[in-house]
Amino acid sequence: MNFRLADLMYLLPTLLVCAGAYLVTVSSSISVVDTGLFMMVCDANGIAHPPGYPLATLICHPMMSLPFDGVIPGNLFSTLFAILTLCALYTLCRLIDLSELESALAAGVMAVSTAFWSQSIVLEVYTLNSFLFICMMICCFCFSRAGDGRWLVAGSLFLGLGLANHWPLIVASSLCLLPFLLWKIHPLLNVLKRPLLIAGCLLALALGLSPYLLMFTKSGNPMTMIGDVNSFSDLWLYVSRSTYEDSFTNRPAGWLGLLWWIPLASIKQFGYLGLLFIPLGMLRSLFDLAKPVAVSLLLLWVANCLLLPLLTKHQFTESAQMGYSTWILLSFVSCSIWMVLGVRFLWAVSQSQAVTRLATALLIFLAVAVQSFPLLGANDTVWVERYNRLLLESLDENALLIVAGDTQTGPLGALHYVQGVRPDIELRQQHNILFSNRLANPRLSNEDQARLLAEYIGSTERPVYSIVTLDGPARDYGMYFQLGEQGFGFNPGLDAFMRDLMLALQEDIVREPFIKEYLNKVLSQYVRAVVGDALMGEGLSKDQLVRLAPVTETFQAKIWTLHHLVNTQQPSIDHELLANLVVEGEQQLETDIPQDAARQFLLLAGDAYREILGSQDKAIISYQRARKYDVDRETCEHLVARHLSALLSQVGCEN
Repeated sequence: MNFRLADLMYLLPTLLVCAGAYLVTVSSSISVVDTGLFMMVCDANGIAHPPGYPLATLICHPMMSLPFDGVIPGNLFSTLFAILTLCALYTLCRLIDLSELESALAAGVMAVSTAFWSQSIVLEVYTLNSFLFICMMICCFCFSRAGDGRWLVAGSLFLGLGLANHWPLIVASSLCLLPFLLWKIHPLLNVLKRPLLIAGCLLALALGLSPYLLMFTKSGNPMTMIGDVNSFSDLWLYVSRSTYEDSFTNRPAGWLGLLWWIPLASIKQFGYLGLLFIPLGMLRSLFDLAKPVAVSLLLLWVANCLLLPLLTKHQFTESAQMGYSTWILLSFVSCSIWMVLGVRFLWAVSQSQAVTRLATALLIFLAVAVQSFPLLGANDTVWVERYNRLLLESLDENALLIVAGDTQTGPLGALHYVQGVRPDIELRQQHNILFSNRLANPRLSNEDQARLLAEYIGSTERPVYSIVTLDGPARDYGMYFQLGEQGFGFNPGLDAFMRDLMLALQEDIVREPFIKEYLNKVLSQYVRAVVGDALMGEGLSKDQLVRLAPVTETFQAKIWTLHHLVNTQQPSIDHELLANLVVEGEQQLETDIPQDAARQFLLLAGDAYREILGSQDKAIISYQRARKYDVDRETCEHLVARHLSALLSQVGCEN
């Protein structure tokens, strides 16, 4: 295929429109999950979480110096590779004999599919991954068609680069390359007879993998996720992802649901029209495309939507669903081409003219974009940055803040280390990851790490705060604990923020799934303190009433009220009011409640029925319902902790 003027006439407008959409919606605030972690690593030119992502770091580090405010320089990394991915996809479509309009439509619907768009406006590694893999597909296709070994050398380079970025997704997806290489095996056999060409492929592969060697040069870097790389065994700890071993080896029941959810989710990324055109296009591909191409697209989709969950076997939970929606980004290549083939069939049946086809393509692109845009949550990151800035600014001067988990480490670390918010405080990671002020190797046992942290806290004169509960007395502020004295404390700024947040959550203004889950947990922390403060005293002050009023009807308030009543065992509990509280919460479960919150409520409801209301049958029903929201065996472990092993078989915990 040779690019012609017609290709530029279709490709350039597509790229300009998509680039404009990305730039208008690019996140201007810090987000949750990995974005904040990558911000710190890219800024310091450090080492990200396993496998280290050395290629992404190599590219994004200089981009952090772009003359833009806040997080935008880092986020433009994903935007850049999103545009390059669309160019590569257009090229692939033209190679497999789609027309200029069809190729532009495939690139367009890919660009505005929900997950791809969302990954194009925050700092992540998935658009780079997509670009590299489509380049691999192009090289393999050209090799199979022309038999020119130079394409295999180029493909080896892109393979190495892909492995230096996100090797698990590259390896799983490479199944789709087999039809290009083996359908007509003679070109491949000829390569095997040419030692110089084999050497060229190996050299290109090694060159692509070479960013991993740069990890040896970062000893003493302030941002290395699990420590420096001083030996090949250190390197292997990153590359092998052995620190994620539990995610792959613990495989209790509950993951099979992903095998139907993920394939459907890949199609739904393209809106309602995707449900119509993608299955149709999948069938038409067997007739409209060369057989190796049709099989390759099917294998790419199967590798991401079926093979990936079979290999990893995460639980069928909200968090897993949110994760897989980005992990399967490469399956969108197949879906976008299938969608165009479905549209092509509609055009053929209706015998539409060129003008009609162009108008139809524009309407389909707009329809997918309009359905995806509200799900992006393009402005939702504002809530994340606003909350974390408030948290940092509320700390005492020269304070020590202990954080744990990506959702705490990422946003707070990016604000503190990259944007310079509160340089006077010390930020310390509970499990000794990422930050250079670690007390021990992060692979040390949790018990030893906890002991070292306790010793450090005992020796410092700084005011000590922790977002997670630690041993010893602490004052609960609803967004962190101040170690020292027991009780509750409140910040007027947090009260105002939470009133706004509760309204936003009630009106479903926050749409981005990860951020919505995060903010619900933030609200739960605040409600914990408000309810605990209200129930601990004899009466309510005016300030307590003001704080309590807006949270009373929230589901989180029901959870923490139940928690207090069940665990304090007050003799004066009004049984009728308690029963009404449980019933109201059970009714609220029918609405959009996070799974972990639903499980927490049902476990407490079961305890309330059994220990206070004297209804063993209703308690068992609540425990059984809680099992449906388990990630692992939380309900079973709860029963064992409450000395209720006799109920395990009745609740379904016998396995």
